[in-house]
Amino acid sequence: MKFVFDTADLAILARAFAAAPELARDEARRFLHAATEYLKGEVVERTPAAAGTLRASIAAAVEEDGPGLLGVVATALDYAVPVELGTRPHKPPIEPLEQWVRTRLGLTDKAAASAARRIQWKIAHYGTPAAGMFHRGVAAGRANVERLFADGMARLRDRIVGAAR
Repeated sequence: MKFVFDTADLAILARAFAAAPELARDEARRFLHAATEYLKGEVVERTPAAAGTLRASIAAAVEEDGPGLLGVVATALDYAVPVELGTRPHKPPIEPLEQWVRTRLGLTDKAAASAARRIQWKIAHYGTPAAGMFHRGVAAGRANVERLFADGMARLRDRIVGAAR
């Protein structure tokens, strides 16, 4: 997903990193923390309610690698990709479906096994629809992230001017 930032702001940021690297890095970190937390909320809001474990696993982080900063909204759960993109028809293993039915629907024994087989049949014939929670969440949050960046640039300008006095 691409974001559009004013090139004047990017030039200011480049000059700020040269003139006041600690202030610039602090504002960049502040922006990334705010942006990733905001986008995390947008993604979680669009994650299917039935995927409570998936919702809870979505995290926002700012990673620092030497001079670079990286904002990340992600999950470590391997089934997030099929939930995001959907699947073609396939026959999933029955055991995880039975566990899901027991946990989420509160069914036991024969009722759980029966419900899991019906879900398995439907997935085998129709696949699963794409939830698109990550790409839809980021798209919905685009304007706010761009505003957060512009606000950060204004704060950075004010801090540099204040530090120069």
